[in-house]
Amino acid sequence: MAVIESLSTSEANWVTRAMQTLKTDGVLVIESVVSGDDCARLRSSASRALQIIEEEIGVERLKRAGESGVIRFPLQFDSAFEILLDRTEVSSLVEGFLNQHAICHLMNAILLGPIQKSERNEEKLFQSQYHRDFPRYLGGKPLSVNSFFCLSDFSEQNGSTRFLLGSHQHEDTSAPVGSFQEVSVTAPVGSVIVFDSTIWHAGGRNSSDEVRAAINVQWTYHWIKQQLDIPRLLGARRQEISSVNQKRLGFHSQVVDSLQNYYVAQDERFYKSGQG
Repeated sequence: MAVIESLSTSEANWVTRAMQTLKTDGVLVIESVVSGDDCARLRSSASRALQIIEEEIGVERLKRAGESGVIRFPLQFDSAFEILLDRTEVSSLVEGFLNQHAICHLMNAILLGPIQKSERNEEKLFQSQYHRDFPRYLGGKPLSVNSFFCLSDFSEQNGSTRFLLGSHQHEDTSAPVGSFQEVSVTAPVGSVIVFDSTIWHAGGRNSSDEVRAAINVQWTYHWIKQQLDIPRLLGARRQEISSVNQKRLGFHSQVVDSLQNYYVAQDERFYKSGQG
């Protein structure tokens, strides 16, 4: 029976082994990346952010969009989420998979609540249907990688993510169910699931009594448009973010918005040179 490989960063040559696993399987688990205390804080912060979004957007509107329990870019609500941008365990793989100039394409919190009996036949959330986070095939050239942080234990009972192992970097336009083995992730809280963004995957059904919490951080080359305009979204709050993470959030690869901002000193430009 196939399983998703789990690695420890204490192992010798773990990065080389992880990169090979990403190439062959498309997904792996790295344990003990975020502390239990930090996971608890981020779970609490994500719950508060969800309340804000539900009040601002409306529960029914979110439900129609298939986004119940989804918080788009939670860093705008709490700077605590910045710790997910500078985990060396993740950045080592992102730089190996892409390069040192890769940026955050999106950061989404997902709070998967328990399924009630009355909800069994309701329309599924987008995340519960097989999909690819980067639905583009460019001849096997990797352009995007995900780091999916487990703020709760992941098990089949609480809706652990299912992957079609090895289904990445294929030209399929619909989920190739039956062609690849379906495997569910089992991972302890604080782990991160790293996967090629072209792999087919889906969230499960949470039949436990607790909310399953996770944060999905997707990384792409700096020249690919972000899901949200993060620099503009954060605005002046960029000063709260470290200079290294400002680069990771796309502040060094913004499109210049006026001639006045184009003709400024090199160190003041929105788009920094030397990024390839």
